Amino acid sequence: MANCRESDTKIRAVADQLLSAGLNLLSVLDRASLGAVPAVGKWGSVILIGNSGAHMWQQMSAAYRDRKNPVDEYAYDTVHSAMVEYLPEREWQILFPDGDHSTDECPPLQQLGALAGWHHPSPLGTGINNKSGLWFAYRAVVGVVSELTPSDIAETESPCVSCVDQPCVQACPAAAIDYRKMPDMRACATYRLQPQSPCADSCLARLACPIAVNNQYSKAQLAHHYHRSLPSLRAWLESAG
Repeated sequence: MANCRESDTKIRAVADQLLSAGLNLLSVLDRASLGAVPAVGKWGSVILIGNSGAHMWQQMSAAYRDRKNPVDEYAYDTVHSAMVEYLPEREWQILFPDGDHSTDECPPLQQLGALAGWHHPSPLGTGINNKSGLWFAYRAVVGVVSELTPSDIAETESPCVSCVDQPCVQACPAAAIDYRKMPDMRACATYRLQPQSPCADSCLARLACPIAVNNQYSKAQLAHHYHRSLPSLRAWLESAG
């Protein structure tokens, strides 16, 4: 019991250090939850880490923003530092992001998020959270050999279920959003890649969502994420014919 309390204290210390860096979401999943999840079921516990809102971007220094993969590198370095400081005696590995390319595959982030109670499907194809809305992201996954006390999981319903006005549908200039099915990614990609597209560096449908509007990313952060996705989006559209 003492060992469990000690581990709980150290996990809280890790969470506090990550919180100050803008990585303000953390959930511990135990082996019972992970048994059917590919790539992570072999671990005794998994620590799922994310960010909600704009604080992480504000904490990232200009030195990180000039790197090849600034957000991944910032998350990796920050998580690694916290784990080394507070859990040096445990056997663990950062499974995502893959700082040294030693892992075989990326953990299924949305599946882990659903197990943690963070993730509900949305008409945009991304996850939506009751408290964070569309303004959260998965930033790191740490596998721990030993078992840690799992986090409490709140049972929640997607806010999209009770959304009557569906403003994201109305706001999408590509008419790619439909509450009855997954988004039309071809229509979305084609519109985003048009010259002078307003969706090249943002998403009008995402901005129209009324959930957690105070959590919205800044224009600079939106532009960073959306501009970086354009080359892969173009390659996908070309390969899809």
